[in-house]
Amino acid sequence: NSSMSGQRRWTRTFYRPLSVRVALTGLEIWSDQDKIRVDKSPSDTLNRFLEWRTRELLPRLRHDNAQLIMGESFDGTTVGMASQSSMCSKDRSGGVNVDHLVSVLGVASTIAHELGHNLGMNHDTADRRCQCQNEPRLGGCIMEPSTGFMPGQLFSSCSARDLSLSLLHGGGMCLFNVPQPEKLLGGPRCGNLYVEKGEECDCGLLDECNDPCCNATTCKLVPGAQCSSDGICCDNCKLRTGGWMCRQPLGECDLPEHCTGASPYCPPNVFLQNGEPCEEGASYCYSGVCASFNTQCQMLWGPNSTRAPSVCFSSVNKQGNKYGNCGQMPNGTYIPCPSKDVHCGRLQCQGGNDRPLLGTSAEILTTKVKFNYSDFVCRGTYFHLGDDVSDPAMVAQGTACGLGKACWNQRCQDVSLFGVDDCQSKCNGHGVCNSNKNCHCDVGWAPPDCRSTGHGGSRAYLNSHRTLDKTGEILQIRLILAPRDKLLQHKYWRLRREGLGDTVAPSNDTPGQAPTPLEGYLQPPTYLPETRPSVAHKDLSHGTTQGGRQPRQEDQVSDSTHSSDAPLLGTAWKSTSKPVTQPVTSKSVTQY
Repeated sequence: NSSMSGQRRWTRTFYRPLSVRVALTGLEIWSDQDKIRVDKSPSDTLNRFLEWRTRELLPRLRHDNAQLIMGESFDGTTVGMASQSSMCSKDRSGGVNVDHLVSVLGVASTIAHELGHNLGMNHDTADRRCQCQNEPRLGGCIMEPSTGFMPGQLFSSCSARDLSLSLLHGGGMCLFNVPQPEKLLGGPRCGNLYVEKGEECDCGLLDECNDPCCNATTCKLVPGAQCSSDGICCDNCKLRTGGWMCRQPLGECDLPEHCTGASPYCPPNVFLQNGEPCEEGASYCYSGVCASFNTQCQMLWGPNSTRAPSVCFSSVNKQGNKYGNCGQMPNGTYIPCPSKDVHCGRLQCQGGNDRPLLGTSAEILTTKVKFNYSDFVCRGTYFHLGDDVSDPAMVAQGTACGLGKACWNQRCQDVSLFGVDDCQSKCNGHGVCNSNKNCHCDVGWAPPDCRSTGHGGSRAYLNSHRTLDKTGEILQIRLILAPRDKLLQHKYWRLRREGLGDTVAPSNDTPGQAPTPLEGYLQPPTYLPETRPSVAHKDLSHGTTQGGRQPRQEDQVSDSTHSSDAPLLGTAWKSTSKPVTQPVTSKSVTQY
């Protein structure tokens, strides 16, 4: 209907300045019965939905993200919960949401905010000093932690930076492929930015097209043009020469892609196969990223952080508590790490910033260990993320934990489980095996076996497949509606702001007052902070502050709690120390 079309267009418009295109590939309405048990617990509902997505939805339809939009309410004030920075995760990319809006623009802004968190964006809090090109009275920016009656319509400088960092660290490896146009919801039409049957190009609607090679009215190339500038392998309306690098590798576990000379589009994004050695043999590639301890510590604590000595991992991760463990049982009980798995539990680091770079409510565990007449100080973190949710303080999949061994599901296992192919003979010494187990040939050699001369690349180069360059990403989203009774008559789909307590405040309007701006946007929402790759939820807050904007719950704590040792985000924190039974070890916990 027109509302759904408007929401799609607004969401697409919000993301276009970031070179991200949102493609709706499916809409499923649970009109007869719910496919999962939906109850008052947002975390339980989220986990059940994500399990259903992995088990039932992904085999039916390829997509990057799924959102459950429901007419049921959660306990208390929570109106939504979603995974953060998990867009390309098979088991965590999605969220559950309670629909409270009927405004097309308001819902579109909500969707943009929630997807922003999925893509790795944090809130635009005051301490980040974000630049927003939209006035507060006009809604401010999309990722602000609170908003008035007007929804945000632009992304800030912080959002652009967060997205860039997320992509740089492999958070968008699944977003470079363009969905088949016939699979898109809404049917083919000129102006939807997808080249469909009968079209030579599509640069969007007339008022948004800036491609000199494409006629926005007819979706045909202008006279003399070989291609449209939508493709990175098209330069001044002419095809680039084969072999020109159209996508640079994002690290040693990623692979470059080159133009074929026959297509305006960069070939599909691929990377080294999982289990390939990286960092001079000190670790292994996983999902296009070198999963080294140092890199993970630097993402958490800053560029001067390094992994802690093994004695730190052993001392902390054998405890089997929230500060040190190798995962959780289904009932939430923490699993102590056996000696062989201690390096696959919670991450232990040294040095770096006083506070984590990732802003959320968290606890810093500082452990002092005496070993072999030496003193070691190691730090770990516990993020308040909800039950059964992985977080950035756990050692990443693929991290080396011993000679020929890598972490997998918090266990130190033989790297052979990745099924690494020996490509020296398969690729005739002129290529490596990529994530599709095909030869990725060096420049000068041709796929599929790198035996003859060519422009490099892999078997995918032989197919006419449209993809994006590294500055453009496609997000394929699947929406699931679980309406309740009459809600379906006036509510549509909803993705709402993420954070540990994303909120919508009850309306302060009194009887007889005129309706507030954007009728249907019933009350000003406010949102609390979150971190990756965890859950985000919002709740209903009470009370307003200056300008009718709602505070984050942490912001209601007195400013006197701040100090130079306080965490990056959040104002309530405290430091406590307690002795432990082992005489060589002492620990202190800083909360915020």
